[in-house]
Amino acid sequence: MSEQLPKVFAFINSGKGTDWVCGMAIAEDGHCLATHISSIDAWARHDMGAGVSTSHHDTYAKHYPSGFVVEWVDDPKAHAGLMEAYRLNQEMAKAQQPGGQP
Repeated sequence: MSEQLPKVFAFINSGKGTDWVCGMAIAEDGHCLATHISSIDAWARHDMGAGVSTSHHDTYAKHYPSGFVVEWVDDPKAHAGLMEAYRLNQEMAKAQQPGGQP
């Protein structure tokens, strides 16, 4: 059943391999749902609610009230699902600009 639930992609958006990394979560439909600054890479997964952690799940549930699956993405640029979510995000952003197309 979980395969049918929408995905929330969680990943390190910047600072990977350094102190103070920025984690991000984006819904598969392109909506950005959460960000979090973590002290190190290893904490980012937990802080974004992937694995056993439920961090940010209340926020994710507001977007997907019927349920969701959090998928941790180690290599964002090589992940087809995340790249599609990003493309949808950019389309939404463009549509919100003056003269943008919905």
